[in-house]
Amino acid sequence: MTTEVGTWSASSEREVVSHLIRMFPRLLRWLPAVGACILVGAITAWKYDSVETSAAALWLLRFAGLSMIVGTVFLLDDASANITNSTPTILRLRAGLRLMLMGSFIAVVCVLVFVVVEQKVPLGAVAGGVGIEIAAAAVVTAAFSLMMQRSHGLSEPGQFAGVVSIGVFLAAQLIGVLWPMLVPPGDLWTEAHWRWAGLALIGVIFLAWQLRDPASGSWVVRRSR
Repeated sequence: MTTEVGTWSASSEREVVSHLIRMFPRLLRWLPAVGACILVGAITAWKYDSVETSAAALWLLRFAGLSMIVGTVFLLDDASANITNSTPTILRLRAGLRLMLMGSFIAVVCVLVFVVVEQKVPLGAVAGGVGIEIAAAAVVTAAFSLMMQRSHGLSEPGQFAGVVSIGVFLAAQLIGVLWPMLVPPGDLWTEAHWRWAGLALIGVIFLAWQLRDPASGSWVVRRSR
């Protein structure tokens, strides 16, 4: 009897997961992400002729990254949380799909912008530094969004999380006197990006903490017996 119940439970879980995946596109807030893509494309086309230096190219990449973070963080909003939280699917699966989609949007658009500006101003490996900056801001923003959902019960905290992403870059600019972070290529470049890497690591830890299973209070999902 125990075996039959266990088999039925596993089968039911697979069926629910399959249904949620099919419904997944309908549960997402696509408009801000699409709007961010259009904005980045328009600004890149507008500023393309004026990009003459590596500093200008890097700032265009940073703008693209920030715009995409602000737009795609809305993909983490989950108005259906009250329903999906009661399904036999772990939080890491539901949020993980949204995080992968957010990261894919950001990566694809930023790579396209890099390819465009590279035709005018060769950046080479320097663009990797901007990638670290964008990744750090994205991880911190995503972690904040999930924290607002988990701890404060906000199913759609995208507007607040978007402000956080802007705040990350503003803070990096303001503390530049003491700890340079938004710097052009040069003597301070490596030092600045060690700081960005440290921020990214903190963001990853914070994000991982938000993805822990709320039912069990640990990383192991407890199944009823």
